[in-house]
Amino acid sequence: MENCKGQANSQRSEIYLNAIDSLQVGIDYFMRDSSYSSRKHAIMTVFHAIELFLKEQLYRVNPLLIYRDIDKPVKDDSITVGAKEAMNRLDNLGLGLFKQSREVIEKMQGRRNRIEHHRYDHKEEDEQTLSESLAFILFFVDEVLNGVVSENGK
Repeated sequence: MENCKGQANSQRSEIYLNAIDSLQVGIDYFMRDSSYSSRKHAIMTVFHAIELFLKEQLYRVNPLLIYRDIDKPVKDDSITVGAKEAMNRLDNLGLGLFKQSREVIEKMQGRRNRIEHHRYDHKEEDEQTLSESLAFILFFVDEVLNGVVSENGK
């Protein structure tokens, strides 16, 4: 297991590996072209990666922290925290994000929510939002999780 400071050992958690996979898919969509479908799927999968990396940090502190209700027995279908809950828990643990990082995540979450719950309105600023999100992920994985962003998280 990895400690709360993000000291990585040779094993990667399933959360981390899932995040890396979503990040790779998101980057593939982002690099493919700027079409409606590519941008839509890039936003969805890159945000998914962000959410999972935040959960990874919580998991490293204590695996129970990823669950919304830590007082219920943990099952395979137990509900986990979302990005905002994860950021709040990290704040409460003294591991909060910089204001600018929170803003990047919240902007990306707003775009993802619009797609997930209504529709995707292809906007010119999506490329900037995705670029800022990718920069955040690279910083977070390197500086906070002490990880490497590469194929299979190795």
